[in-house]
Amino acid sequence: MKKGFAVSAILYTMLLLFLVLLVGILNNLQNKKTVLDQLKTEVISSQVKTSVPVIRVKVSNKTALFDISDDFGIIGYFVGTTKKIPEEEEWINLNEDLETTIEWKAPGIGSYYIYARNILGRVSMKEYTIKTFCPYDVGDVWSYSYKNDAEEFVVPCAATYKLEAWGAGNGIKGGGYTTGEASLDKDSSLYIYVGGSLKPFNGGGTGSYPGSGATDIRVIPATDGSWYDTNHTSWEQDASLLSRLITSGGAGGKSYFNDPRGRTSNNRYTGGYSWSNGQKTVTNDSAAALGDTSVNSTFGLGVSGSSYEINYSLTSYEQWVTPAGGGGWNGGYGTNFLSKSGYSTYNEGNMQGEGTSVSNYTSIKVPLGATGGTNHIQTTYGKYTLTNTQSLSGSEKMPTQDGGSTMTGNLSDGFVKITLVSFE
Repeated sequence: MKKGFAVSAILYTMLLLFLVLLVGILNNLQNKKTVLDQLKTEVISSQVKTSVPVIRVKVSNKTALFDISDDFGIIGYFVGTTKKIPEEEEWINLNEDLETTIEWKAPGIGSYYIYARNILGRVSMKEYTIKTFCPYDVGDVWSYSYKNDAEEFVVPCAATYKLEAWGAGNGIKGGGYTTGEASLDKDSSLYIYVGGSLKPFNGGGTGSYPGSGATDIRVIPATDGSWYDTNHTSWEQDASLLSRLITSGGAGGKSYFNDPRGRTSNNRYTGGYSWSNGQKTVTNDSAAALGDTSVNSTFGLGVSGSSYEINYSLTSYEQWVTPAGGGGWNGGYGTNFLSKSGYSTYNEGNMQGEGTSVSNYTSIKVPLGATGGTNHIQTTYGKYTLTNTQSLSGSEKMPTQDGGSTMTGNLSDGFVKITLVSFE
């Protein structure tokens, strides 16, 4: 009996001690929670007392980008020209976001002040300066189409510009494409020469089937007193041609073969090939692979076409109408030859109308047309340096003139586009 009572007393004592210990632990945890809550409240209170919006400013020409952030949310901003906190009605409301970016355009050169406030009513300010001012924006474009004459681009602001040129096509085969970026000085000038489809301006060879003109952007304009063809509107002076920053070749002319004995006419067009930084690469329907007898062009001007007869007897002949080459850094080539058993006879290599008589021929090759002119990019010329350059022949995919898609060669009149890229 006494033994059982002793055991019960021990158990009750242990239970009591456990309860006392548990109460102590719970009280300790509560005290810690209270301390943590107090610390948290003090931290939040400290943040509230010191919290102001953070403002970062990046300036490009007349445009400022404001990056504003805040721990509690931004409710408004204001831009002014004086160090004066704006009146209530002057604030531009925001959506209480923790971060926001705002683009703002200054009306002119000078010092400006950006103010921002958060949901606690705290206000911060940052000063910045507009040092240069251009009325145009990044992405603005100047476009030039075929006018049968040169046009002048007067640089409106010191900035980097993207230059693009499309050579004229012939409706079936395309002109080439060249592009490059250059830093240009305010009030300097570039001169724009845009070729037309199957038209002689800017290098298209003349004849019954003319070549298409090149398109280029140059530093020195051509003046009166052209050295090669006085029938052209002035474009072909050496000093001017040598100053071309980018040149896009025009497509070659049409080839025609008229055989009175009823054989099928050969009616075929050829496009251009590219020549960038002095390295020639044939990439688009070259004339007779350029390995057969061909007539060379001149600097800037495609070879002219001609019409002549090949006589077999007093009553039988074939008439060839040869095509003209396209304009370019170098103009396009023409091809004109006959093949006979054992040897070739051709029109003395000048396409100026002399006839060639043959007899007892066993085979004949007809002219396959004329090549387009060559592309060319001068990566350095005087104070100009071109970067991000590209040269594409008339058989390659290139940007459309609106920049929204691609096309294989430019089939119509040439085109020039100048885009403001950056003020950096």
